[in-house]
Amino acid sequence: MALVAGLLVALLGIVATVAWLSLTPARYTAWMVVAPATALLTEAEGDRGGRDLNLATVLTGAEETEVTDYQRFLQLLTSVEVAARIVDARPDLVRRLFAGQWDAAAGSWHPPEGWSARLSACVRAWFGAPAWQPPEAEELAERLGRDLVVERVGTTAMRRVLLAHADRALALEVLAVLHTTADEILRGHAARRAAGQIAYLNQQLTEARLAEHRLALGRLLGQQERQAMLIAADGPYAADLVERPSALDRPTVPEPLLVLAAGIAVSLVAGIAVAGLLGGRR
Repeated sequence: MALVAGLLVALLGIVATVAWLSLTPARYTAWMVVAPATALLTEAEGDRGGRDLNLATVLTGAEETEVTDYQRFLQLLTSVEVAARIVDARPDLVRRLFAGQWDAAAGSWHPPEGWSARLSACVRAWFGAPAWQPPEAEELAERLGRDLVVERVGTTAMRRVLLAHADRALALEVLAVLHTTADEILRGHAARRAAGQIAYLNQQLTEARLAEHRLALGRLLGQQERQAMLIAADGPYAADLVERPSALDRPTVPEPLLVLAAGIAVSLVAGIAVAGLLGGRR
């Protein structure tokens, strides 16, 4: 009896593993590798003061706490700001990412279907949570934050950004759009910041009377004008694309052989444990 029970438990475990594999959609893992873009503003040859002089420090007298544009880039990848830009510029991409909620024939959104979605809706309604609404920037940012994985490459500043999805082409396209969008947002921020600082410095130059003040303001103005020119140049602003978005031609998630082997092993151990427990009681 104990042996039969153990075999039954092991068989049920193996069947459950096979069923899980058959019901779990295969996904392709796409990746890209990014690195900090070459610094835009470098000190002038023989002019060490150009490195130490900083407009924010001059204006506030505070210690500078540096957060690089590259760090901002990595943070923006899953931000609402990037998601909102994608929703506005690439609605087709959002429809493909939320394909289960898009009716192409009717050209409109609808609540997700299936028993799990209905159960989730009932639970939300029970606790008074907001009803379903079409995916917007916040939902896209949440999806990206859940699915996007950022790994350090060795001990370098490079990062490998991974995204797994059932549609290989879509995963590749999303990575490319994320890189371009986050980089363009940071370029726009930097351009507006430089323009504002140039306007401020020009105004201060017209009002400055002391020669040393005019010299310091002139140096800052030269830095900002060079920065503005380099910001407008072609190429990535915050993050260089070391490896373009790539993916294998075969699904990588889940790994059928690995999952099946693990499921069989766990099922056999559980069966032996059940048989031993029942046999000991007898």
